[in-house]
Amino acid sequence: MPHAVRLAHPPAGFVASAFLPGGPGWIQVLGLHTSDEGLVFARMLEGCDAYLAGRPKVERSQIDHLLAVIDPNCCATVYLNELVPTAKIQVKAKKDGMRAGEPVMIEDIADIVEIELGVEVPPDSGIVYMFSWGWRKALFFDFRPLGPNPTPRTYSLSAALAGCQCRLAFSERFSLDDAQWERLINQRWFPFVGLKLSTVNEMIAHCTEGWDLIRLQPRLVEECKELAPEFAESCGTSDLFRPHADAIATAARHVDEGEWFSAASILYPRIEGILRGYYAASGSTGHTTQERFLTAALNGAVVGRHGYCLLLLDRFDQYLKRVIFPPFDQTNPAGVSRHTIAHGVVDPAECDEKSVVLALLSLHHLFHALNPPEVKA
Repeated sequence: MPHAVRLAHPPAGFVASAFLPGGPGWIQVLGLHTSDEGLVFARMLEGCDAYLAGRPKVERSQIDHLLAVIDPNCCATVYLNELVPTAKIQVKAKKDGMRAGEPVMIEDIADIVEIELGVEVPPDSGIVYMFSWGWRKALFFDFRPLGPNPTPRTYSLSAALAGCQCRLAFSERFSLDDAQWERLINQRWFPFVGLKLSTVNEMIAHCTEGWDLIRLQPRLVEECKELAPEFAESCGTSDLFRPHADAIATAARHVDEGEWFSAASILYPRIEGILRGYYAASGSTGHTTQERFLTAALNGAVVGRHGYCLLLLDRFDQYLKRVIFPPFDQTNPAGVSRHTIAHGVVDPAECDEKSVVLALLSLHHLFHALNPPEVKA
C-alpha cells in the first residue's frame, strides 16, 4: 500500500552544480539521470530519502522502484516496490504479426511507445520516479508544478516515461558522442533496428574504441540474409510498402543467391520510391525534391515519438543523406548510392554485399519509422 509523507516544504529540485554558501549555482527541476553517472547519480538517490520517512527500515539496495507523487500542499504519496507498470511497444515487423498472449522478447522491440504506472499523477503534482532495469537504475523527476511560478505538465507523462525506459534499457544506443557518430557513419554503418541487440551493442563498442567495423561485417551480412525474406513478406502489411513488396521480395532472393549487383539495382531506387510515396500520401505539396522527401519523412516519423526513440530518427536522417543520398558529382561519380545506380554510372564491382546490406537495412528501418507503430501491451 502507498504511504503518505508530509514534506516540510516543496522540493525545489536537485543541485546541478557545486556552489559555495551565498554563491551562484544551478538547480535542476526537470530531468532524467541514470546509474551511468556514478557518484552524481548516487547523491541524487540519497536525496530521495525524505520519501521513505515513516516507513519501517528499508534496505536501499532492495528498492526496485519508487514513485512519489507530490501535491501542491507538500503531501507526497509514495509507492515502494508495489507498482506493476505496463508498456506499449512497437514490435519489429513479422510476416504473421504477433498474437495475444505471445511473449515479447527484447529482440522484438523496435521502440517503447508508452509506459503506464497504473496510478494517477495529476498535472499539478510533482513527480519523482526511480526505477530499475537489471543492474541499471534511473531517476526521473519534474518539480515544475511545485515552483514559485507553478507550471502544470502539458506533455504526455506515459510517453516521457517510455523515453526514460528506452534511455535506461538501451543506454548503449545513446552513448555515442558526435565524433563517434561521425566515425560510425564514415564507415557507412548505423545501429539499424533490424540488427540483433548484441550486434548493435558490439557495433557501438567498436565505434567507441575506434576499431574497424570490418570485423563485424560477416555477422552483419548473415543477419541481413536472415532478415530479408521475412521483411519482404512483411511489406505486404503496409499500405506504403505494399506497392514495392514484389520488388523487395525479388531483391531478397538475389541476396540469398549472392547476386549483389542485381539486389542493389532494385533496392536503392526503392528507397526513393517509398519516400516519394510517403510524400504524396502525407499531402505534401511543392516540387518533388530529394530534400523535401527526406524532410517530410523525418517530420512525419517523429510525430508521437519521444526524445529517446530507439529508431534514432535525427541520426538516421543524417545517415540517409550522407550514405544513401550523398551529393552526386557528375564529373566523377563514385560509390554505390541512389544517384550512381539511378543514373546508370555505378561500377558493378562496387555493388558488393555491404552495399546491399546497407540498402536493405535502411529500407527495413524506414518501414518502422514511417508506419504507425503496432503496439503491444
